[in-house]
Amino acid sequence: LGGLTMNLHLPPSSGDNFLRILGYEHDSRLGKTVSPAGDFNGDGRSDIVIGAPYADKGLTIDVGVAYIIFGFSGPYVDLDLETFTTGVRGVKIEGWQNSGFLGLALCAMGDLNQDGISDVGIGMPGSSADGRGDETGEVLIIFGSTSIRISDINYSELLVTPSLGYRI
Repeated sequence: LGGLTMNLHLPPSSGDNFLRILGYEHDSRLGKTVSPAGDFNGDGRSDIVIGAPYADKGLTIDVGVAYIIFGFSGPYVDLDLETFTTGVRGVKIEGWQNSGFLGLALCAMGDLNQDGISDVGIGMPGSSADGRGDETGEVLIIFGSTSIRISDINYSELLVTPSLGYRI
């Protein structure tokens, strides 16, 4: 989005002057993509979205996963994604398709649904969407919200909950 700028203020972590977000799955490539997410949860703080496009889900390989991490004011400790759960620290969006690579492209989308809260786009370039052929790809648009989610966002939920977002 041309002209979109954002100041992301990350506080010190563990006595250092940076925040570490720790991946856990071998070869998931957490951090291959990182983007500002605007103020996705409407709390007045900037958030970020991080992709791990080569993450596996059980026997399904390279489905990918994206994390929307909320800005916060402390305490400032490392964020270990092995123990991360959707809730007050952010939202996890898991891929569902073999070699879908969810999270290989990410971006803040502005406020598409005009509710005053930033929305996020997450690419899944390896998707074979709706029988249209191998690797035709798709983009998930996830609407930001002030409601704290208590569960991960998944594909089937996007299909039946238009207020959550949509697929392109």
